[in-house]
Amino acid sequence: MKAKLLLTLSLAAVLAANLGCAEEPPRMKMTTSIPHGITTADSVETRLGTLKFTDGFPDDATVEKVLENLDFQRGVQAVLRAIPAASLHAMREGLRTFGPDNTHAVIFEQMMDSKALFLTANASSVYCMMWLDVKNGPMVIETPPDVLGIIDDAWFHYVADFGRVGPDKNKGGKFLILPPGYDGDVPDGYHVARTRTYGNWVVWRGFQIDGDPKPAVEATKKLFRVYPLASKDNPPKMKFSNASGVAFNTLHAMDYTFFEEVNATVQYEPADSMDPETLGVLASIGIQKGKPFAPDARMKKILTEAADVGTATARALTFRNPDKLQRYYPDSAWGTAFVGGSHEFMDNGAHRLNAHTFMLFYATGITPAMALNLRGKGSKYALAFVDSEDNALDGSKNYRLHLPPNIPAKNFWSVVVYDNQTRSQLQTDQQFPFIGSEKKGVVINPDTSVDVYFGPEAPKGNEGNWIQTIPGKGWNTIFRLYGPLEPWYEKTWRPGEIEFVK
Repeated sequence: MKAKLLLTLSLAAVLAANLGCAEEPPRMKMTTSIPHGITTADSVETRLGTLKFTDGFPDDATVEKVLENLDFQRGVQAVLRAIPAASLHAMREGLRTFGPDNTHAVIFEQMMDSKALFLTANASSVYCMMWLDVKNGPMVIETPPDVLGIIDDAWFHYVADFGRVGPDKNKGGKFLILPPGYDGDVPDGYHVARTRTYGNWVVWRGFQIDGDPKPAVEATKKLFRVYPLASKDNPPKMKFSNASGVAFNTLHAMDYTFFEEVNATVQYEPADSMDPETLGVLASIGIQKGKPFAPDARMKKILTEAADVGTATARALTFRNPDKLQRYYPDSAWGTAFVGGSHEFMDNGAHRLNAHTFMLFYATGITPAMALNLRGKGSKYALAFVDSEDNALDGSKNYRLHLPPNIPAKNFWSVVVYDNQTRSQLQTDQQFPFIGSEKKGVVINPDTSVDVYFGPEAPKGNEGNWIQTIPGKGWNTIFRLYGPLEPWYEKTWRPGEIEFVK
């Protein structure tokens, strides 16, 4: 009997060894029943391959696999979290090609055309912008009236509005921007805002009067000023550069150099300018304030792949956003860039990560005014990436968009076409790839409805309402309402779908 028991135990041990399982440990005085699911099997099949453990202790091959995967995951998350920093780094570098920070502003006197690589800009507003740096102390901004102006920090956090939805009540005024940690005196007579970063993007849109941009341009050149608070009694003269028709880039990289762009921001800005979790993700891949970013060959290879996967993820969240709240109407392609209606992308205390990535990969400018329902003020945007059959918009095909009567815009409306690759205005034979209420030659139907046509060739008889596309290139579009009216918010008016025309 004893020999049979020993033989049985020996066979069990051999069987356990062949199955890669540890031998059952003996039961001790303090042994209790271990709940199911809190231990790890000795062999686990995963997308990383087979992971092996000895009573929970990973073998060397498993450690190597999971840590390399962790580096890759952190690299992808770094892309998705740090798009704002990379985007505004590229914006700053683009603006610096015209002149230095604080003393130089860029103005599009004849509007922004498709030569500029600039995320989803329109072709109807008089864009003006500059890079503001408050590292050396508070800065004053004097703004013109009748503009839509935004100040965002270097991580695309909202700082202030000015103009139509600002505290100056569209009359223009003096804004005092205080740097991070400032505890000095704050004089009276200013609209005061605090920023979390030294670098800040200041952008404003002036408006045409009867199709003429000159009044907005002249008002900006006459009234817009930026200077240190310490120089308020003798402010320096502001310099302006006309960027209309100029080819320049404000788009962030999508390859490995993305991480170098982010590192530049992390090194320059205060250590607490972003939340600890985002900074922790960046630190885990070697981007940390005060330390050189110098990944070895192994890590650089991982980050190169992470950049590809991260930007592919951002494109998926943009062009095929899975959130039902992104769509304005359940049966429509038209959607919003501010999923959930929050400029902070918050949902009951939780950060909408996908919505944040989508918005800042596709566009620029964070302000409550874009997310709030301000009837007759501000602006609203409807985005479309597919046609009425849910197919990607194809530059070789012809499409028609019907905008029903009484388009609900107090100021103006427009339809602009963008390149899927650059998310900038599509570069065709047309200088301005748009149709809108301020464009000359647009045909308005007798009932005030408008038909917009898209395709590589102009449709006969509808040339004035045609936006050119390019065979071999995908495109998307934004329908804009400036001064949106009640029917838009009540959804008693809605744009038609983009219909494929055979």
